[in-house]
Amino acid sequence: MNWIQSLLEQVNPDMLGQVAGHLGEAPEGVQRALGGIIPTILGSLAGQSGNTDLLGKVLDQAKSPEISGDFGSMLGGLLGGGGSFLGPIQDLLGSLFGDKLGGLSDLLAGFSGLKGASISTLLSLAGGLIMNFLGKKANTEGLSASGLGDALNSQKAGLMGMLPAGAAGLLGLGAPVSAAAAQGVSNAANAAAKAADMAPPVSGGSLIMPIIVALAGVGAIYFGTQNCKKPEVAQTPAVAAPEKPKTDASAAPAAGAANLTLPGGQTISGNVGGIEDALFKFIQDPEKVVDKTTWFDFDQLNFDTGKATLQSGSMKQIENIAAIMSAYQNVKLKIGGYTDNTGNEVANLKLSAMRAKTVMDAIIGLGIPRDRLESEGYGSQHPIGDNNTEEGRAKNRRISVRVTAK
Repeated sequence: MNWIQSLLEQVNPDMLGQVAGHLGEAPEGVQRALGGIIPTILGSLAGQSGNTDLLGKVLDQAKSPEISGDFGSMLGGLLGGGGSFLGPIQDLLGSLFGDKLGGLSDLLAGFSGLKGASISTLLSLAGGLIMNFLGKKANTEGLSASGLGDALNSQKAGLMGMLPAGAAGLLGLGAPVSAAAAQGVSNAANAAAKAADMAPPVSGGSLIMPIIVALAGVGAIYFGTQNCKKPEVAQTPAVAAPEKPKTDASAAPAAGAANLTLPGGQTISGNVGGIEDALFKFIQDPEKVVDKTTWFDFDQLNFDTGKATLQSGSMKQIENIAAIMSAYQNVKLKIGGYTDNTGNEVANLKLSAMRAKTVMDAIIGLGIPRDRLESEGYGSQHPIGDNNTEEGRAKNRRISVRVTAK
C-alpha cells in the first residue's frame, strides 16, 4: 500500500479551503506546503525504521481515542492550537527534527512561499494526520513497532525522492537518487490525476490534490516525447489561445556531451544542442530576446504510453532545468505540452496539459518558486514533424519550454 498517496488523498479541497482560510494563505500554497511536509515527516520516520523504541512510543500515542478517531474533529484543535493530542504530535516532531526544526521550517517556508507561522501550524497538522493514520492502522490491523519499521523501510526510497530540495541534507537523511525522485513524482502525479477529476472548485479555481515533489512533492501530470497513443476521452478543458511555436535552431540535439558550469560553480551535463545547452546559451546571450515563438524541446523525457507518468531516468533533465533556474534568478519559463494527432483531440489536449503541468510541478518540487513557472497544453496543434509517419509523430509528442523573462 502506498501510504503517502493515501495520506495525500485525505487532504481534500474542503480541508485545504478551511486551512487556507484560517491561515490567511492561498490554498495552492497550503497544498504545496503539505505536499512537502507530509513526505518529510514520513521520510524522517523511515530514517528511524530500526528504532523500535521510538516507533513503539509513536504507535502507543497514536492509538489513543483522541488521535485515532475522526480526523475532522481534530482539525479545529490543530488550527486553534488546543487539544490533548497536541502534546504527542509535538513529541513526534521534536523526536524527528530536534534542533533542526527551525531550519526545516525556514526551508519549507521558502519551498512553499508561506509565512513561518503558517508552516508551524501545518507541521502540527501534518503530524496529526500521520499519527491519526498510524493509530487507525494499529487499532484495526494490529500494526506493531516492527511492522511499522518494515513498512516505512519498504517505502523509504520513494519518500526520499519526494522531499523538498535541501530537506534530505538538512535532516541527514541522504541525498535522494533520481530514480527514486522520478518514481515519487510519478506516484504523486497519478494521485493528482485522480483528484483532478473529482475535486470541486476552491477559491475560484479547480484545485488539484497535492504532492511533489515534490516533492517535492506534490502534484499533477505530464506529457511525453514518445509512445503516446490514444488516451481516454476526457472533459474539454478551458484553453487560452495557443502560441505558435518555432524551434530555436540551437535546440536540435547533436552528438556529444555538454558540461555547463553555471553561475555559482555548479556543473550540469547534457547533450550538445540539447535543451540544457540551448537554454543556457539563450539566457546568456544578450542578443537573444524573449519572445512568444522560441521554444526549446526536452530531449530526454519519456512517459508511459497514453499516460502522464514519467519513466525512470526522466528526472535528470528536469533537475538540470531547475539548476539553471536556480542559477539565473530572473529567468521565468513556460512549459508547453504537445501530442501527435492520433486519437481524440479533446483527450489529447487534456493529456498534453496534464503532462506539461506535471513537469512544471516537478521543477517546483525542486525548489523553484511557483511564480516563475506556468504551463499549458496544446494537444496536436503546432506539429514539428509529419503526422503521417511514425518518426514525425514521435517528434510531435514533446514537452517544450519558452523563456518568458530573463
